[in-house]
Amino acid sequence: MTKNGTLGHIGGTLLLDARGTRERDIPKLGRFFAQFADDRLGGKHHNLASVADGVHLLVVGPHDSAIAAAVGADLARCTARLGFGTLRWRLFHLPGERAELMAQIESLRAAPPHESASPIDGMAKVEAALGGTDASEFLRERPVFALDPAGDNVVFTDTEVMLDAVADIAGVEIAGNSWLVERASTLVERRMLRHIAAATRARERPICLHFHSRFAEDDFFRTLVDQLASVAKERLILDFSAVDAHENPDRLFAIMARLQEAGIAVALSQIEWAAVDAIAAHAAKAAWLKGRFDPAVPASHALLTLGASRCVATDLATPALAEAAAQMGFVNVTGPGAESFAAQRRSRLLRAQPEAKAPAKADAGRKK
Repeated sequence: MTKNGTLGHIGGTLLLDARGTRERDIPKLGRFFAQFADDRLGGKHHNLASVADGVHLLVVGPHDSAIAAAVGADLARCTARLGFGTLRWRLFHLPGERAELMAQIESLRAAPPHESASPIDGMAKVEAALGGTDASEFLRERPVFALDPAGDNVVFTDTEVMLDAVADIAGVEIAGNSWLVERASTLVERRMLRHIAAATRARERPICLHFHSRFAEDDFFRTLVDQLASVAKERLILDFSAVDAHENPDRLFAIMARLQEAGIAVALSQIEWAAVDAIAAHAAKAAWLKGRFDPAVPASHALLTLGASRCVATDLATPALAEAAAQMGFVNVTGPGAESFAAQRRSRLLRAQPEAKAPAKADAGRKK
């Protein structure tokens, strides 16, 4: 790749156009594209970068074009099957189709290209910057509330890597490069897992960390999990995406069985509530099922099939959305709007308590 993160000179270049998916899902899909490409191409030289909003390029060597084309076809099928929308892809051969590819890229870009550090240099800076810091500083924690008329409870803490904070401390741009997003996110998550025993000592509730199945089957991961004390395992939930489960079913089945045997709960995230049948087999083995709530998408079938008690409506931005999720039947909610919604419910409950006690005292006085 060149410094602006676009093209090499010879080889295959896969253009992935995710603009046909819902815009809100593009960042997470971009991360999965990087994970998926790494998984399929293994040790073969390749790179993946974002060249426009929702548009990515996977660049491979001249002998790996067929694999790149298979990656595009498989990702498109997976994206459609899970209800994320339409992923368009096309393979260009360089140098012959370079001019056509460049014209296509320029037509998709919303802003002129800008120079930035190469992904490899960027990752080196990220690793150096994170070397002496606490990985937990780069995780945003969100409580997951179980709604209850008698008083809402926090059942576990969900986490998300704050890439903007990582980018600030490393002095590199991360968000525009899917390859770098994946590496930086994985680095934070793996370091957090390394220190999870200490991190869970002061916790009353479990903490949920995201991983990709490819990383969860390596020796580093297995060794850390095996060495965890029982109390740490009880306060840990490991999360895998529904896209990962759909694309790597056998591998994820094996990982889930191993974690279940070790006493560690598993969550599935990025679930499309209108397409739950696609991951029903994996969902049956998960303790928690997480997906973004959309008031326009019915979730009654999902809640009935999967069990509302373990389904979580995520990314609720406003109290109104949290209330809509509750009215649709979601018992568990999370997001900044869910926190405000839970605070409002708690305030109403506290105000109602004195009113409930007053008649009882009056009755007691009359009996005397």
